Amino acid sequence: MSYRNLPEEHGLVNRAELEHIRGLGETGEINQAHIEREAANVPWGTLLRSPNMWAIMCAYFTYVYCLYIFLTWLPSYLVEFRHFTLIKVGLFASLPLLPASSATRSAAWRAIGS
Repeated sequence: MSYRNLPEEHGLVNRAELEHIRGLGETGEINQAHIEREAANVPWGTLLRSPNMWAIMCAYFTYVYCLYIFLTWLPSYLVEFRHFTLIKVGLFASLPLLPASSATRSAAWRAIGS
């Protein structure tokens, strides 16, 4: 599997597929891709003054920091300082992630239900 920006750049995309993707013009030719080349103007000032954006950034930072601790530091700590075997490390290092997984699913279920 490989990635291409446009379907016609991939060698396995045939004419029938391109017709289905792009559609046909009045003359029977395949329509060209509409590509916008302009860069997006991001309103950085508005974003950085937004309390909601700061809340999102803080939440994401704490999430990633905790994930880093559980994925990198905790297993090595259990092996080096608590002398756990790899089987025990796999079990005990995954324990904090199990409630997080169920809490995420529960929150998603509540969000969809409301």
